[in-house]
Amino acid sequence: MLFTEDATYYADLVKNKKISCLKLVEYAIDNAIKLQPILNCMTITWFDKALCQAKKMDRQLQYLTEDERQKLPPFYGVPTLLKDLTEFWEGTVTSNGCALMRDKVSSRTDAYVQKVLEMGFIPIGRSNVSEFGLKTVADSNAFGAVCLPQDITRNPGGSSGGAAAAVKAGIVPIAMGSDAGGSIRVPAGYTGLIGLKPSRGRIASGPGIYRGFNSLSTQFALAKSVRDVFTMLKNASVYIPYAMCSLPTIKEEKIQSLTKPLKIAYSVQSLSDEPTSSDAIKAIKSIVSYLKAMGHEVIEDAPAIDIVKLFHFYYTTCLVETGRNLANFKDQGDRVLCKALGDLAWLSYKIGPQISAYEYSGMLKDQDILIEQNAKFYQNYDLFLTPTTISVAPKQTECALPQTLKNLLSNLQSMSIREQRDVAIQAFDNTYRWTPFTQLMNLTGDPAISLPVYETINGLPIGVQISSLKGNEYRLLQVAKDFEEHGLLKTHIVSL
Repeated sequence: MLFTEDATYYADLVKNKKISCLKLVEYAIDNAIKLQPILNCMTITWFDKALCQAKKMDRQLQYLTEDERQKLPPFYGVPTLLKDLTEFWEGTVTSNGCALMRDKVSSRTDAYVQKVLEMGFIPIGRSNVSEFGLKTVADSNAFGAVCLPQDITRNPGGSSGGAAAAVKAGIVPIAMGSDAGGSIRVPAGYTGLIGLKPSRGRIASGPGIYRGFNSLSTQFALAKSVRDVFTMLKNASVYIPYAMCSLPTIKEEKIQSLTKPLKIAYSVQSLSDEPTSSDAIKAIKSIVSYLKAMGHEVIEDAPAIDIVKLFHFYYTTCLVETGRNLANFKDQGDRVLCKALGDLAWLSYKIGPQISAYEYSGMLKDQDILIEQNAKFYQNYDLFLTPTTISVAPKQTECALPQTLKNLLSNLQSMSIREQRDVAIQAFDNTYRWTPFTQLMNLTGDPAISLPVYETINGLPIGVQISSLKGNEYRLLQVAKDFEEHGLLKTHIVSL
């Protein structure tokens, strides 16, 4: 049985004794076995572990009254996937999409995964990712490329591409992800799902690490319904007084309808050299027309930002944070690492340690200015609307670096640090040319959501992204709920 409905639907079936946890997990395992060879969306499976957990949860159900069953955790017995990137679960492998870490067993459970378990989810495995989440397509030397369910010659985006493919194909009803530069929103946009990047400091983090990827990254999920997203947000948010960035928890108990018209800015202007496609423009125009018809004030406008500085800061963060992680493997030697690592990880390993603290500190100051400028923009607007990506999902053959760039990578040793940095910029530009709209919100910490409102004549989705001021997820979900109630969200699964 494919999971055609949202996670809440299946949890309600369990609580009302209409299906067992074991049966749901068996369905998910059967789906995974059938579809993994087609989609390559998983890296690690825990089928036996999941079956044991489902049986244990079913035994607990036997002794509960009707009232007690209704008070169970919101997603009790629902199968899911954890992302194979940073979502540590004690005793299980987290490879980060890297061949060097295929046997790396976690010694702890991170706070977000603990929240996922407390919500009642049963993880059946890990979803395929790009190596260290460095690309907005999902492929790696270690595990290969994920395939888009609508067209397996295309990539569903990354780094949470395996999660998106698994949900869109009906393997599981919801899957966990993370977002440091668009890694939830981009695959949601390419596959036709709901992908929220919460505000910085909103979601449970730690222990010990509270500024993942220099505070650019946050964990969350890819889903098929707004109610699943809201329930996840309510249960995964936590106020951490000792963390550098932390927000109060969500107080609202349900999503209320909007009570007044909003002032919304929109833009289709690409921030990369790659122009926004006609289909992405059509997606925005259709939503602009709808919003105006609903009484909202919609104006073409965008924050005044230094695009060069924005991407320079983002790329440098990727190089430094990934390079620091890879420093642990330095004793294996450059020859081994060059062969084992993907292009962007190799660049990070070589260049990251050479970036000075003086330069990094200066960029943090620039980030503060960017955050301030963006906040001033939201003094005039409630929301900001853009395409999630400039076009539909790319062909697998488009995802690799051009040979000319690969040749430069093979000669890094002979280059000056300035020349190496130029190569890195070219490589990152090539990778992010399709997804220039998402990184801004990671740098500012503002929330943003990708909504599946448009499909091309070939049935390929293009998401629209809506963002707001930090802490304003509830407003984003009010708009998403309005879209959903008016039948605008195309979250149906694809049957392969």
